[in-house]
Amino acid sequence: MITRQEIKNAVPHGYAKKIAKRANVTPKAVSDYMGGKTNSKRVETATLEILAELQKSKQELNNRFLSVMA
Repeated sequence: MITRQEIKNAVPHGYAKKIAKRANVTPKAVSDYMGGKTNSKRVETATLEILAELQKSKQELNNRFLSVMA
């Protein structure tokens, strides 16, 4: 199970607004969640979804790079 600290560390700088929009909450709610002040399943779910999308995008870019270099 991934910890909140690991989630926080994985989120790129500036993504609080994107997470807030996805979770339909304020950026402050995201900040409070990341800081451990509150619990929010909506924020956690939105954050994990965004991280999964970022990982998929990075993998696709890496595959494209490797195919160009081959």
